[in-house]
Amino acid sequence: MISQLSSAGRWAAGYAKRGRRVFPVDAAKRPLVCWGEGATTDIATIIRWWQRWPHADVGLSLPPEWMVVDVDRHGPDQDGYADFRGLSGGASVDDVATLQASTPRAGRHLYFLTGGRRFKNGYVAGTAVEIKAAVGFVVLPTSENGRHWLNRAPLAPIPGWLVDVALRKPPPVTAGIAAPLSDDVSVRNQGRAALQRACLRIAGARFGEQDNIRHQQCFYLGGLCSRGDIDEAEALAALTRAALAMPTFGTKPWRDLARRVAASFEAGKARPVPLSITDRFMRDLKARMRLRRPSHG
Repeated sequence: MISQLSSAGRWAAGYAKRGRRVFPVDAAKRPLVCWGEGATTDIATIIRWWQRWPHADVGLSLPPEWMVVDVDRHGPDQDGYADFRGLSGGASVDDVATLQASTPRAGRHLYFLTGGRRFKNGYVAGTAVEIKAAVGFVVLPTSENGRHWLNRAPLAPIPGWLVDVALRKPPPVTAGIAAPLSDDVSVRNQGRAALQRACLRIAGARFGEQDNIRHQQCFYLGGLCSRGDIDEAEALAALTRAALAMPTFGTKPWRDLARRVAASFEAGKARPVPLSITDRFMRDLKARMRLRRPSHG
């Protein structure tokens, strides 16, 4: 039966035979099954899954003794490779002798042994370096998904500097100040459009990254609020509704979402989103033009 599966299904069965608990995910890395307890090494289950979803990618439920460091480039100001070098004291990902895989957007997964330590999933504060540990998952390479194993090295113990980084407590939140709402209609419209995009991203976030995406989007909107692009009450209400719309997996409900949304938003208010040179010029120009308009009355 395995021989009759798609290529992805045969890869899934191969991983399962090596003792890896796998499950199917779609092209957007969303689990197609309730994977927390459902990820399996059972070949009959894998055959049934990949007969139903022949082109599904292979998700790996990370065992407690594994950690994956996800290094990526999300843009000119979010370079995980540079961040990794900074955190490690100058070592690049190529200098690390451990199992590694590439990802489709020129990213990298580095696999480590945790040595019994427990780590939280999430981005290292202020970087594009993401830690994925127990209760998290990664997508494994197959012959058709643009992911490739880069070596056959055994998993190395997590280096000391990475332990320090992963266990580092985030800095205390400094409350920011909301600027008066802009009187420029185009600025307010852009702010509402950004709020709408953020809400869609939060409500549609994939499992394993939901709280990270919620925090990132709420933090960003807080930064827009602090420069007057959006109304604080309107933004908080919309973001909270989006967070409550996130699906739960298993029996664990979301808790304290309104408080977490507000905390992320407040942290963002302390870091106003900088304006581009073009935006700054256009806002200054519009402000001068409004001052020059003759008053009626």
